[in-house]
Amino acid sequence: MGESQIAFTRSLPEMGEQVFTMAPDGSDVRQVTFGGPRGENSSPAWGPDGRRLAVVSRRNGYGSLYLMSADGSGEQRLTTGEDTDDAWPAWDPDGTRIAFARGNRVGPDALFVVDVASGAVEQLTSHGSLDSFPAWSPDATLIAFRRGFAKPPGIHLLLLGGGEPWFLVPGGDPSWSPTGDRLAFSHAERIWVLAVTGEGRPGDEAEQVTHGLQWRDSHPTWSPDGQSLAFARSRTELPGDNERIMRLDLDTGDLTDLAEGQEPDWSPAM
Repeated sequence: MGESQIAFTRSLPEMGEQVFTMAPDGSDVRQVTFGGPRGENSSPAWGPDGRRLAVVSRRNGYGSLYLMSADGSGEQRLTTGEDTDDAWPAWDPDGTRIAFARGNRVGPDALFVVDVASGAVEQLTSHGSLDSFPAWSPDATLIAFRRGFAKPPGIHLLLLGGGEPWFLVPGGDPSWSPTGDRLAFSHAERIWVLAVTGEGRPGDEAEQVTHGLQWRDSHPTWSPDGQSLAFARSRTELPGDNERIMRLDLDTGDLTDLAEGQEPDWSPAM
């Protein structure tokens, strides 16, 4: 199998947000989407084969999901709602469905899932819950997501096939480890890792893995071997587009600054 890649979003002065890819060491940075500010592209999500990307494009005024090859070729529109805003795509492990948040220009509202082959859309959670950032567990039994209107708000789990979501831990931006027994997430502007049982309950206390009051850390994503995390980092005192993609070795704690950008997603090894 070949080396994995990290897809991410970068804001360009003349083109707005666009999607790039790079090698896990920060080399071989390539822009894979193009277009003016009205055609901004963001939130890349790798398919499980490591050869396809789902992205969000707002070229029509509202967010829609698009599919493309890893190099940006073969683009096709997947969701077509004209009065809704779709965001935060997340592939299921077999590559047949994509979960996403659907709302309006104000923000996300509920979770939906779209069939990649047919384009059929199914609603997963109720309207008005402010649900976002879905993430499929590797065994496709659970979706972790951020619920804003809840007591308490934070990361919830949804059992596929029925039942009400339940609260797991405060925070957002959930990302399952490749083995499905850990969940990385952001909380209080830091990255944390939580052990999760097979029943979807906390296996231990969450561990804080990034530090420093001068930083805002978000959007963790796992390496295919589960030994590293990539995430977005910005300085708390600097407004504007100043985010960097960082790589954290979970064993040693070593940090590597990879590139300017945000919203990283680490592909499986190809």
